[in-house]
Amino acid sequence: MNKIENNPIKALFFKIEGTLAYQQKDIESAQDLILRMIDVLGVDCQPADFAEKLIKGESEYQTWSEKYFVDLAPEEKWSRFLLRDLSKELIREHAHTLEKLWRESQAGWQLAEGVVNTLQELSDRGYTLATISRNSLKHLQGETFLDLFCARVQPNNTKRYQPHSGLLLEAAAQCNLSPDECAYIGDRPSRDVIGAREAGLREVILLKNQYTTEDKTPCPMQADAQLSDMTELLDCYPPLNGSNAHRKALKISPVLFDAALSTINWNRERISINEFFEIGRELGFARFELNHQIPLEVYEQIDFNRYYISSLHNPCPAIQHMKKLEKEDKILTSVDEKLRQVGVDVLKNTIEHAYRLGARNIVIHSGRVTGDESMDLELRKLFRAGKQNTHEFRVLRERMIADRKERGKPHLEALVRSLSEIVGFAEGTNILLGIENLMYYYEFPTFEEIQVLLETFDQPWIGWHFDVGHLEIMANLGLESIPHWLDAFDKRMVGIHLHDVNGIDDHFAPGDGKIDFSVVGPRLQPFTQVTVEVKPFVSTQEIRAGLPVLEDTGCIARL
Repeated sequence: MNKIENNPIKALFFKIEGTLAYQQKDIESAQDLILRMIDVLGVDCQPADFAEKLIKGESEYQTWSEKYFVDLAPEEKWSRFLLRDLSKELIREHAHTLEKLWRESQAGWQLAEGVVNTLQELSDRGYTLATISRNSLKHLQGETFLDLFCARVQPNNTKRYQPHSGLLLEAAAQCNLSPDECAYIGDRPSRDVIGAREAGLREVILLKNQYTTEDKTPCPMQADAQLSDMTELLDCYPPLNGSNAHRKALKISPVLFDAALSTINWNRERISINEFFEIGRELGFARFELNHQIPLEVYEQIDFNRYYISSLHNPCPAIQHMKKLEKEDKILTSVDEKLRQVGVDVLKNTIEHAYRLGARNIVIHSGRVTGDESMDLELRKLFRAGKQNTHEFRVLRERMIADRKERGKPHLEALVRSLSEIVGFAEGTNILLGIENLMYYYEFPTFEEIQVLLETFDQPWIGWHFDVGHLEIMANLGLESIPHWLDAFDKRMVGIHLHDVNGIDDHFAPGDGKIDFSVVGPRLQPFTQVTVEVKPFVSTQEIRAGLPVLEDTGCIARL
């Protein structure tokens, strides 16, 4: 990056750990703390083996936490990641003590060479400086350079992990600047570039030196520059002129929601895919979901460096259209082993693409019961005729429920075999697999079926993808209940599709139907990936009008 004439950057945000400071360990003190942890738990384990287990678990947790920008409570962190092979009750009882001792064993930070002089010079040149740090700054207490920062943003009191785009927006707000006037300096693409791009910062710079930890997480986004020395920032950011450095500050609060917009809303006859993403950004969506109708030629046109794709809806890219796969029974529930394996391979392909994109989750259509579905179609016909309260409707519904239950058994067995392979394949990718509830009764899963699936697969990377509209339709037909599903499965809700419903028609803008979103918002989990999924007939104006409905009910939040 060269000097920029009339440089629009007014503020520089720095991540402290790994950029301004690096960690130095006191081996003797660390060993003593490890022994104390073993004593607290009363386990028989060699200190070296125990430390190795913690290091591996911490690495897995950090990778997961960085992708989903969530910090778990110590009870969850230690029982799910660091010591998951020990008694959960024992770990939860001592989790806070273990966390304190572990943090102390990792302490010891040293400023990188040239930091203080470089920051002082940048400040003298008129730049506003801010820091974003995951940890308390007590390890740098007494360092006078901290006084150079007009904002010090820490996520300690939230569940957001740096560099969650909300933290960067908070830093911009504290500096009374627009994100477009700010640059972020970090050290890892997967957690620094993505967050800055979502927040709309103008520039992202990566600092790579002997202290930098290798980033093993794939990320399609590239920084605007990569430097090897802190002092090189002085070549990038020349002195601001007086009008820029001392202009009257105007606090700007851009609207950006911690949610994705699905490409199901894309009208491909009118605009390009990247134009759709730009409109989505203007609406306030931080990220996007690619639905199952994105062919390979469109997928290859996407500007992945500019727009973050947080989730993929299988199959994606759609090398074969989902309807064609279903028609040919090439799905996860097929009782024909060769066809079932095709469905598994299609999902594996989606997982591989999601991994390369650094996506967070995948939406899975599990499959369906093959054969006659005429009772479902007839039931909906009666509903549209206003006969949902008739004896005819109730009798047909009970017949269908009994038929579906019996015919679904072999397909459920096939689905378990498919997911057994998929869950193993996805392990270590840090991608959440979401089993979506669908809108037709002969599709998978019913309440009883997803109960079996979630009990069978208790791994933290697989769960329920809650499609609000689909379940509302099932409720209107008297087949399911939203509160029933939420009471049973909300803790496993890895993703959610938000759209509204009128009768048994769905994918309207929120607020243009009958769904009570206030029932939904409070049940979302910190890791639930939120996506607004409305059809192409829904206009930009209707989406914009629906966002306050979701915000007021806690379904989406501003960053």
